[in-house]
Amino acid sequence: MGNVKYKLYCSWHIDRAWQKNLNKIPNLETRNSVYKTLKTLQQTMYLEENMFYENLNSFITSLQEDPDTANFGHYFISTYFKNCQQWAYCFRKGCGINTNMFLESMHKTVKYFYLNGKTVKCLDKGLHALLNYIRDKVYMILRKNKFNLK
Repeated sequence: MGNVKYKLYCSWHIDRAWQKNLNKIPNLETRNSVYKTLKTLQQTMYLEENMFYENLNSFITSLQEDPDTANFGHYFISTYFKNCQQWAYCFRKGCGINTNMFLESMHKTVKYFYLNGKTVKCLDKGLHALLNYIRDKVYMILRKNKFNLK
């Protein structure tokens, strides 16, 4: 295998981590404002990368200057500032994708319907659940096509 061209963070996991750590901001209005700014930074497709970095630096400065958001600002800088190419949509232009929702949906189905929400430590149990998932998917496709042929 060759080198990976793009390494992207899952948008859902980024959002969940941000919301979990936004609790470090005591004021609810400030928390909502910071979250809205984060999502705007993440989802805006900037024409130039310079605009993104200007907005990001301005956002970080405002986080550091406010005593209520300084703790979250430290978390954001240490975790996401240096990796902005992996979570900001403006860097995903040439990737051909912007999400992995299908894979996440399949993972959720296998985990909660075939493994009863448990984490599997044994490879054979995980493979058994995947094979059951594939079996059921193939059955549904064949059944759907059978009714369409009549």
